[in-house]
Amino acid sequence: MNKKYTGILFIIYLLILLLATIAPWSTSQRIGLDGFEFRLDYFLHLAAYFGLAVLYFMWQFDVLVNLRILRVFLHVFLLLIFSFSTEVIQLYLPYRIFNYKDFIANSMGIVAGAGLFIVFRNPLLNLHNRYLNYKK
Repeated sequence: MNKKYTGILFIIYLLILLLATIAPWSTSQRIGLDGFEFRLDYFLHLAAYFGLAVLYFMWQFDVLVNLRILRVFLHVFLLLIFSFSTEVIQLYLPYRIFNYKDFIANSMGIVAGAGLFIVFRNPLLNLHNRYLNYKK
């Protein structure tokens, strides 16, 4: 996918996440299996921020693929700051609350998306290079 289009998609996704952060709804439906129960919104947070991380890494692929792992973690840290900021924003909204468990779920999604990139970085780089050679 073209970097420009991926960037636009990432920005749109980011704006949708921000709108969902300030929206006055709440999803506290609980799911339980054999005595283990959790709120559905934690899974939704994880999935949403996984998507954010995947889109970010797709957008910045050409920059990040050649960086050392430590530098990649700096980009992950930026995504974690965004995640934390969305929870802090909720402190100032009368109909929302700060929830550290939401931040943990957000962080797990970001780390899972980054982990996916790190694990598949070399095969993706090979595929990317083949695509560039084919294009010539």
